[in-house]
Amino acid sequence: MARLTRRAFLIVGAGAVALGAGAVAARGPLRDLVRDEPSIEKDKGEFPPPERTRDCANPANPTVAENCRAGSDAWLMDAVDGTVEGFFDRNSVQRGEPLALRVRSDDPEVTVEVFRSGWYEGLGGRLVATRTVTVEPQPEPHRTADTGLISASNWAVATRFDTADWPSGVYLAKLTNAAGGQGQALVVVREDDRRSDALVLIPDTTYLAYNYWGDYSLYAGADGSPRSVEVSYDRPYINVLVNQADWYLRADMPLVRWLEAEGYDVAYAAASDVGRRDLGTRGAWIWSGHSEYWSQAMRDACEEARDAGVHQVFMGANSAYWRVRFRQDPWTGEPDRVMVCYKGCEESLTTLGPGPITDPVTPTTMWRDPVVDKPENALIGVMYVGQDLTRNYPVVVPPENAADALWRGTDVAGAAEATSIGQELVGWEWDALVDNGHTPEGLRLLSATPVSGDVLVDTGPTVTGSATSSAAVHRAAGGAITFATGSMLFSWGLDDMALRLYSGGRPQGEPDARIRQLMTNVLVEMGCRPGTPATDLRT
Repeated sequence: MARLTRRAFLIVGAGAVALGAGAVAARGPLRDLVRDEPSIEKDKGEFPPPERTRDCANPANPTVAENCRAGSDAWLMDAVDGTVEGFFDRNSVQRGEPLALRVRSDDPEVTVEVFRSGWYEGLGGRLVATRTVTVEPQPEPHRTADTGLISASNWAVATRFDTADWPSGVYLAKLTNAAGGQGQALVVVREDDRRSDALVLIPDTTYLAYNYWGDYSLYAGADGSPRSVEVSYDRPYINVLVNQADWYLRADMPLVRWLEAEGYDVAYAAASDVGRRDLGTRGAWIWSGHSEYWSQAMRDACEEARDAGVHQVFMGANSAYWRVRFRQDPWTGEPDRVMVCYKGCEESLTTLGPGPITDPVTPTTMWRDPVVDKPENALIGVMYVGQDLTRNYPVVVPPENAADALWRGTDVAGAAEATSIGQELVGWEWDALVDNGHTPEGLRLLSATPVSGDVLVDTGPTVTGSATSSAAVHRAAGGAITFATGSMLFSWGLDDMALRLYSGGRPQGEPDARIRQLMTNVLVEMGCRPGTPATDLRT
């Protein structure tokens, strides 16, 4: 939801950025609002991983087998400076499909190392491919002035990969040029033909919406610069250069690490895959992090899966907020490489002129906008109400919420007074119970955290105010459970490896046994059992 300021520049000293050093092009206020975020200096303590028993001779499932392989922490970076950047030609690929990487670099010699993201005894990655390539100069990207569309689909391919030996997962390509500059690209590998207990959906549409590489994203700048109404996947992600909040490393990686550490039988897909292809047989869908941008096909497929008995987990807040559509790249004809969102109810300046502007094809606006009239809480149970970019909050569980069976196995259960968990597990945006006539029957609240900041009124504007952020759960008529955390940073309660700007490379998560037990209880009720559970958890 937050606006991005464009064309502002920060000079960041060496060692000040979790993923880079030197001159960093950034816009403020980013969702990080890092220099104004006092909690970033908090001493959260040490979080040694819990004990787990892993039988690598007889692994319980493919996730356990994969994490028995030798890991590496060489995926970490400390010199992201914009001198080398690249992107894969697909948001996701089915295992075995070819994959191309396009790269631009100030120095023509670039080493490409591809890592699968996971637990791997806490190292966080496994190297699956490495090679050194010579990168030719790339042309200026294509631009469409009226809609603000920027596409580097005209860049030459630097290298190609065979993914036959790449198990389903999130893959990070570390790009290092001869001068030492670094960059990162991301792709998801699917296994649509493999049955798994759960499918983890990585929020690629949100990464795309906030990507202002080429100087346009779906967000207008506080300096008066306009937002675009179309964005292309065929661009590097500038998100990693400035370590935006809306990138895999902040809120999605902790979830992936914890799921794989616990040995859950999971496979992966991009959020944009939903409704586009058959994603296989899964007992639950886990929508990771900030899944803000949804097409009609995504919403339809989610509702159809739920009605068919597939459980739904929403690990972030502000999910299913903007309705979008996809179209082909106008220069290559490649389908679904452009995401369109006119934000028909927003008054900010666009490249087409002052908003609001109506999409000529179909409404691309808030799902709660009366022209669509499908507010998020009808699906999720709670929905986005606001944000606080200057501070985060603990999870607060009042006695009336502590009585819920999902808190079993924790000291929260049955507590006579409110329990406060963690320091920063509610933020940077939050969902709440909204009385709009669309709340699902039988919705149960699991927490009630007082928050304050920019509170949204209907479809806008925002006002300074307060709210109560809640995690919630309900069961659909067909039996499927929907669980929502109500917070973008809930995954910080599962694993400590969460990276953000100005953290000096220090992990920012604060895993807590009560949050880990809650998530275990949720997943077990959904039929997902860990193959290598921590010994301090009840399964």
